[in-house]
Amino acid sequence: MDISQRDLQVFLALAEEKSFTRAAAKCHLSQSAFSSRIRLLEIGLRTTLFDRTTRSVELTNDGRLFEISAQQLYKEFSQVLENFQDHAARRKGSVKIATLPSLCSSWLPTVLAQFRARYPGIELSVIDDLSEVCLDLLRSGQVDLAINSMMNTVDDLQATAIGTDQFHLVCPTGHPLLRVRHISAEELVKHPFILQSRRSSVRQHIESAVRPFTLRTSMEVHYMATIAGMVGAGLGLSIVPGLSLWQFERPGLSSRPLKLPHLARPIHLLKRRGYSLSAAASALFDHIAHEKSSLLMLARKGSSKPDAR
Repeated sequence: MDISQRDLQVFLALAEEKSFTRAAAKCHLSQSAFSSRIRLLEIGLRTTLFDRTTRSVELTNDGRLFEISAQQLYKEFSQVLENFQDHAARRKGSVKIATLPSLCSSWLPTVLAQFRARYPGIELSVIDDLSEVCLDLLRSGQVDLAINSMMNTVDDLQATAIGTDQFHLVCPTGHPLLRVRHISAEELVKHPFILQSRRSSVRQHIESAVRPFTLRTSMEVHYMATIAGMVGAGLGLSIVPGLSLWQFERPGLSSRPLKLPHLARPIHLLKRRGYSLSAAASALFDHIAHEKSSLLMLARKGSSKPDAR
């Protein structure tokens, strides 16, 4: 037979109260409905669980044996339901998100801190990596969400635009390009550049914007801090997104917005198409989408930053 949580609750109430009247009231049932449930339970188990007299109700030997299992089952039922309700109500859960390092070091920390303050029971995991790695992690289900910059749309992922990041030329202070009124791609290719790997979204956007020209790449590195050090040492120039510009605010470096056609990096919040998000992941998705205005403000702040040196 199928035994429900309600069946166990009714049985345990009668075992404790030893009175149909009191047990029925405790379970918010009429006495006839309560008695019917006990009778159906005994029929299903093919045994008598209670000895009934005009004065008392006592467990039989089989009843006492069943009580041990019923208490454990009822506790497990309750824990399962409570845990599920906590997840559904976003009091518990976990979310994994993969995103670009430039977002992890600028905008995202504040957004996640706000989310944790609102949902302290939800565990957060962040993977900061290159664009292609983030997309692979999302496709394989190893993360719930990704924040990325994609060159092209893809059918298996659902993308929500949350901002646009502009690009800046970074040079040693006093470099002649800082005084050029309108910098063209043809002018840029005359100079050596320190750039990120071709797998990075930053590199892909830059190369797309300067075509049919090709930048003179003197060095490829992974991290923006490394680029800042190399440019500061005079080993080359670089082009970096506005959300990473704070890492280049150091003595010996200057920057200016770089206005080339199509040189902008759209930022998307991504999830797998056709797959439902957990309550926790859905909460984070909604929170990030709601906070896109702060991303736009941060990107505009970087894009309007004047060259002060």
